[in-house]
Amino acid sequence: MLPEGPEKQLASSVATLVHSGRKREAAQTIADFCKIKIKLDDDNPEKSIPVLQHYLHVLLESDAIEEAAEMLWTPTLFNPAPQSTKDIWKLFEETNQGLIMGAGSMSKSYSMGVRLFLEYLRDPEFTAVRVLGPSEDHLETNLFSHLVRLHQMATLPMPGEIGELFIGKSRRNQVGAIKGLVIPVGKTKKAGRIQGTKRVPRPLAHPKFGSLSRLFLFLDEIENIPAGVWGDIDNVLSQVEENGQVGGFKIFGAYNPRNQRDEVGIRAEPPFGWETFDVDSHFRWKSVRGWDVLRLDGERSENVMQSKTVYSGLQTRAGLEAIARNAGGRNSPGYFTMGRGAYPPQGIELAVIPPGLLHKMRGEFIWLDSPVPVASCDLALEGGAGAPYTLGKWGRATGMKLLPSVEFPKGQVIMFKDSTGQPMVRWGLQADHQFLLPKGDTVAMSARLIDVNKKAGVKPEFFACDRTGHGAGIADLMKHDWSPSIHDVNYSNTPTDAKLMLEDSKTCKEEYGRICCELWFGLHAYGLYGYLLLGPGINLEKLSVQVTQRKFKSEGRQKKVESKKDYISRGHESPDEADGLTLFVHAARKGSGVILSMKGHDIDQAADPDAGWYNEQPLIGGTRISEGNRSDYLDDRMLGDIL
Repeated sequence: MLPEGPEKQLASSVATLVHSGRKREAAQTIADFCKIKIKLDDDNPEKSIPVLQHYLHVLLESDAIEEAAEMLWTPTLFNPAPQSTKDIWKLFEETNQGLIMGAGSMSKSYSMGVRLFLEYLRDPEFTAVRVLGPSEDHLETNLFSHLVRLHQMATLPMPGEIGELFIGKSRRNQVGAIKGLVIPVGKTKKAGRIQGTKRVPRPLAHPKFGSLSRLFLFLDEIENIPAGVWGDIDNVLSQVEENGQVGGFKIFGAYNPRNQRDEVGIRAEPPFGWETFDVDSHFRWKSVRGWDVLRLDGERSENVMQSKTVYSGLQTRAGLEAIARNAGGRNSPGYFTMGRGAYPPQGIELAVIPPGLLHKMRGEFIWLDSPVPVASCDLALEGGAGAPYTLGKWGRATGMKLLPSVEFPKGQVIMFKDSTGQPMVRWGLQADHQFLLPKGDTVAMSARLIDVNKKAGVKPEFFACDRTGHGAGIADLMKHDWSPSIHDVNYSNTPTDAKLMLEDSKTCKEEYGRICCELWFGLHAYGLYGYLLLGPGINLEKLSVQVTQRKFKSEGRQKKVESKKDYISRGHESPDEADGLTLFVHAARKGSGVILSMKGHDIDQAADPDAGWYNEQPLIGGTRISEGNRSDYLDDRMLGDIL
């Protein structure tokens, strides 16, 4: 690519004139720029062709590949501007052996095909291009048909004749030609198709390419080419070692990654291993086997990132949504392969909160003394009809009353006992109400939340909200107008350095990928160990699906909960109520500063490793129960005032 300056302006002007059919003017512009006295005949524009061809080769020899492409083809036929094309061409320039794993519609094969065609034009007598595919039909209808079209639609006459899977001067001269080779699927031992392909000496050394001809191999859909071809590849790779420098011999493969344990996946494996591969961070690496690997992520297409068609033919947001729907969601193997251009993560997806656990979380605590109000709000400005506000209380409890169930039709009362049978107290967090606050602009939402919290008696340190997207402005206003002590969470940030539970060996930062994972596993831990109850005022109609259908995977050493976007891609509505509940637990954790024990001990008590945290006995006398124990401590009149 030419740097900004007169030469680049000249190339742009020439391309514009050529594509508008004014080839004589284009040639004259070149002559004038070079201060060459030449008179071109208006009646015979073909006399301008030698000047334009010479200029094309000047561009190619100057490594102005993009400008050469822009001169030969209109943007509708080929555009070198997309980042995916730039990345592919950069890979071509920097290495002799590369693998391109990518999503669908990211121009993996086409961009490489154009680059190979331009390299052939650069030195057609001594440049051999071999394009391999799993079938003749695949080559004819895909990449090779594109090469033929590039040859036919170029603005200048192209060297060579077109034949069946062939472009060149003569089939007897394989040294200078583009040729398609078929490696049939199912022929696992089909070796020899590229074995013996060698570079040959030139009559005269090329000033840039040396004394040998050039050889470029491109394996399209390399995952579908039988494994036996790798013996041939290993054989021709010796030419890379012989050459030692980037240039005369290159081999590349392009594919949609499906199985990291197949021959391609083994050769593409990064030095840090597939188990620690991060789909949001890793896009270029040198593999353990010495291949330079480029990954093209569909979510990084300009069309997707800008939510509009910037470059025709590349992946779009609508295209990704269709892939997700058909594949079963954004965490499905099909979406990773065709949408993200990445191998599907290994391991089984599990629900963060199993349905059975949610059922056991229904009930009310029996408070030792007056609990403190706790609240959260998932601002959900891009989600549902309103922002879910969760309100409840946090304090010390002597027991709990579980709601009626099939096993206990009248409910169940459990008093907390230590290992000696004596009453004990535990921390408890109870969600009593969850309702929607109407959406409004940033100033109105901030004022509304401050007003609701004050009426409910919620102190700033016991309130949490998200600050993702538009929520950042609301959170900042609340900090300014109310208190900087509120807990505002950007879901994509890193987790905290705290532990979730006292017995955890790792901090949240070590255990989870993002803070949204910490919030979800905080909800899981509080529910699992009996610290969180959902009171009778909590409507589970939406919440039960949202809570029990959120999935996670262990990737390497960390657990990763699927994002809200991934959850919605599986056909669900926006999980705003569930996200609000995770923020509710976070507000209690951060507001109290308490790290709870898996064994149920109050952290002020000695931790007896054999102590049980509850004893299923009827309610007994002598236990002090506060007024705050009643589930209706916020009556209808008070709720009406808040709303």
